[in-house]
Amino acid sequence: MNKIQRICHHAFWFTLIGPLIGLIAAIPLMYIILNYPHHFLRDIFSEFPLVLLIVYVWGAPAALLTGIIIACLPKQYAHVIYIALIGMMTSLLFPLALLILGNNDASELSLVCAAAGLISAVIMNYFIRYLPPRFSSKVNPAQS
Repeated sequence: MNKIQRICHHAFWFTLIGPLIGLIAAIPLMYIILNYPHHFLRDIFSEFPLVLLIVYVWGAPAALLTGIIIACLPKQYAHVIYIALIGMMTSLLFPLALLILGNNDASELSLVCAAAGLISAVIMNYFIRYLPPRFSSKVNPAQS
């Protein structure tokens, strides 16, 4: 797999699966960090399509950027600690923008986003090698 294919592979899978892993990680983190009430989980499942839309609008750009950066990392920097830091930093882009714009409620949300991005990046980096390539340079014999 050449560099462009690797970037496309990482970008596709990180964007497709990364926000879902972040959501799965964020639900218990919201209970712990934000002290949400016990009926919060019921509310998430009752509004699941809306929750998925928000998760993808909020998390897909960060997951895409994380996938591209991880695909471009040299081998000597492809360690778990660097992957975790990259995931954490890219998932803090939106909450930090909200903090800069003056929304003080985003400080607690930034902790949840950072932890969810960290967990998602580490899990996706582990599983990316087992996911099938979506972009291949090989010619399909049926097309020729």
